[in-house]
Amino acid sequence: MRRLQTRQYWIRYFEKLGETDLSRRAASPISAALDAGSFFLYGIILRWLLLHKFSPAHGFLHITSGYPSLAYDLMEPYRYIIEDAVLKAHEEGAEDLTAATFNNMKKSLDTTVYVPSHRCSVRRKNLLHGVVLALRAWLLEEDRRLVLPCEGERIGGRRPQTGYKLPGASLN
Repeated sequence: MRRLQTRQYWIRYFEKLGETDLSRRAASPISAALDAGSFFLYGIILRWLLLHKFSPAHGFLHITSGYPSLAYDLMEPYRYIIEDAVLKAHEEGAEDLTAATFNNMKKSLDTTVYVPSHRCSVRRKNLLHGVVLALRAWLLEEDRRLVLPCEGERIGGRRPQTGYKLPGASLN
């Protein structure tokens, strides 16, 4: 079931790019840019995992296969950053799609976003540190549930109590 959903997702993604004859694993500049963007985010999350003394080889979603899969597990909710950067670079007609993707990702990561679960604003790059802090708080039982920081719109109601604060948070 999951493979079918993933395949459908990538079919729609490449349709949005106007590249209906390509697939995610086909050798193309788009796939290369997606892979490079993934490795870029991986490096950022891996740095935070190591800082907080996690073992990067302990994954939950990805079957451990000799690579630090925990970083890829924690990256999943933030893959849109990569895909949006590639889409924008492709729409701009960039000659070097990978370089343009990196530039777009850097701009995107520096953008301030609102995090409804914490009722604060942070730069998007702080979400990548926050996901590691969320896992740490949950594993140390400082939180009863795993609350990943995700950007969104302001919503009413009581915010969940979390055992961690997002770095660089500014209350609005």
